[in-house]
Amino acid sequence: MTTQSKRAAVFASGTTAVELDPVTTSREHDLLIEKTLPSAFAEADLTGWLRERGVDTPTVRGFTSNNCGKSTVRDAVRSGFRVEFLADAAGAFAHANRAGASIAEES
Repeated sequence: MTTQSKRAAVFASGTTAVELDPVTTSREHDLLIEKTLPSAFAEADLTGWLRERGVDTPTVRGFTSNNCGKSTVRDAVRSGFRVEFLADAAGAFAHANRAGASIAEES
């Protein structure tokens, strides 16, 4: 197990934590990206894929909004997109470090 996978074991491929909701899996999809980095734009040509389809405003939602969501939003904006962030479809872990702490609802 790599250092990164030890830190992010909750997101390990094949675990129940990364399974998509049955409602999501029951629907057709045009593109499925299995991320290993925080931003959805980091490993795939998502910018090109969205532009080819005339998308100017991607919608971002998901877990670890304080990391993955923010990273995806930043990369989308850097690529020239407007972004919708669905706060009611996002979540985060509570976290603490030397600088302080926050509960999940604050992240």
